Amino acid sequence: MTRRADAVLARRTELEARRRRLAAGPRSDVGTVLALARLACADRLAGDLAVIRADALARIERARPAELPALHRRLESELAAVGGRLDRTFDEQTGPPLRRLAAGLCPGAVILPLDASTTGPDVLRAAAVDAPARRSFLADPRLIGALAGIPVLAAHGIGLAAALVAAGLVLLAGCVARIRTVDRERARLVEHVTRSVASATAAGEREIARRLIRTEAAVVAALDRAARARAEPVAV
Repeated sequence: MTRRADAVLARRTELEARRRRLAAGPRSDVGTVLALARLACADRLAGDLAVIRADALARIERARPAELPALHRRLESELAAVGGRLDRTFDEQTGPPLRRLAAGLCPGAVILPLDASTTGPDVLRAAAVDAPARRSFLADPRLIGALAGIPVLAAHGIGLAAALVAAGLVLLAGCVARIRTVDRERARLVEHVTRSVASATAAGEREIARRLIRTEAAVVAALDRAARARAEPVAV
């Protein structure tokens, strides 16, 4: 008796779920497809941006001082590539399921193309780069060449030993200043990468939401049109 009661309860639950589904119309199924697409796109976006951030920080740490300015341009190209991959993920997650759904609900319904706009590099872009760290005159590489003449010029006034000590102190101060300048530049780029990834994350999520809204509206409208067309009597 318990098995029969369980079977009846399961059947009743199934019928109730089907009734709610039919009452909701195609929006329920479309919403399910788009909810799964949102998760897939968000996961893809988060994964790609996490990889970009980790790689960019590693390059900043390894790069020589002369290579640091070029890292901003590389970040921009990588973010543009993420936008293209996000487009493909969105199309893969929405196109085939929605076509199958339309074929089952309203054969003959044309629901694609849905949205001609793409994410692209204009949506996912690097944040505005700050001005380079101000360099102390002590960090100027030309200072080393100027120091070469100090011992010769000062030897007649303060003695060669004192001139060499003075030159050494100035050179040491220049080396310290240059190290600090490079450290500030690395810190500036780290902050830039962090802001760029955060900005791209927010922009990508907004773009996903925008495309999902437009896609849902377009698909439901197409299914409604197809349903009305099938319901209209055929003129003989």
